[in-house]
Amino acid sequence: MAKTVELFIKDLEVGSKLPWDVFDKYGMLLLSENSVIASPRQLQALVARGICRKKNRRELARDKDQGGSYDDELCPFDVIYEYSYRLEKITSDLQNPVANRTVAIEDTIRKLSSELQHWAKTDSDALLGAVHLCFGSSYSLIHAIHVAILCELIGQRFIKDERRRNTLMCAALTCNITINELQDSLQKQSEMLTKDQREQIDTHPEKAVKLLRENGILNELWLTAVLQHHERLDGNGYPAGISGDALLTESNLIAVADRYAAMVAGRSYRKGIHPKEVLKQIFVDRGKFFYEKICLLLIKELGIFPPGAFVSLNNGEVGIVTGRAHDSVTPIVSSILNARGEPYAQPFQRDCRDETYKIIKLAELGNNVSLNLPVIWGYR
Repeated sequence: MAKTVELFIKDLEVGSKLPWDVFDKYGMLLLSENSVIASPRQLQALVARGICRKKNRRELARDKDQGGSYDDELCPFDVIYEYSYRLEKITSDLQNPVANRTVAIEDTIRKLSSELQHWAKTDSDALLGAVHLCFGSSYSLIHAIHVAILCELIGQRFIKDERRRNTLMCAALTCNITINELQDSLQKQSEMLTKDQREQIDTHPEKAVKLLRENGILNELWLTAVLQHHERLDGNGYPAGISGDALLTESNLIAVADRYAAMVAGRSYRKGIHPKEVLKQIFVDRGKFFYEKICLLLIKELGIFPPGAFVSLNNGEVGIVTGRAHDSVTPIVSSILNARGEPYAQPFQRDCRDETYKIIKLAELGNNVSLNLPVIWGYR
């Protein structure tokens, strides 16, 4: 399989630093990364000669997929919505137990979790980008996927057993199965909860465990994580009000991931909060509602500017963080708007260690800016 990508005029910009080395069709280096194309004439001459770049790490990771069960043309942004549709079918099946299913529903849920684990290994930056940028029509379903992703990425830092992490993800995918419709409704509701809504929320962990047991799911880690995912260290959670060391670490991990994903997603009546600001709030809550270790691991995993965050650069461009390649303050950014606020035809990868592309502040995008996430992350 080819290890290079052909370049065209639309891929290059006069006066800007190149985000990669440029080669001719024979493999000879023509321009090094950070070189500048000085004029339109030089650009036309290069393209006429036939030029290419080496595939980036995401493209190579996709090409080198050893499993054989994943479509080489797909990327995390393609599959995230497919997974939410599959989770919808799983939720329906859980609520309508059938004694003679061909495939046990536990195996179906574990398979979905395993595929998410595959993407976490293949491209965790793109997967985090999906957490911040892919929402879809059903909040409850996509939210569950986001929480499971965060649980896997944080869990990798202290849970070495992959099967145990898979079980944790299964719990994250199923902890709200009895209130999916209510969650979707609350996304559009700005009023206080009604008495009935409050009761549904307070009792949903126990109802979810009961439903899982009825479907033959008896794994105690899975069930306990679901039961305790709204408990808090200070004892002010529900349904049992347990506190301190009685709270399962995995349950608290789901709680932290759930809090983070809900805040960055926003609701119909308010915008999502910038990831950096959400991390600040979780840092404040460490040791009070959530285990300090888990909060700090979340912050360490995501960094100050996690993939999917919008930022303004020193040269006036606005971009999306696409990689955590260096450190928490100098990530990789794909610029999508120039200094005049106009969209680029093709995103330009920027290294924020360069003073020209230093991040100077958080940014927001208007609703009129369309995002082709596979292109921005280098998959197309």
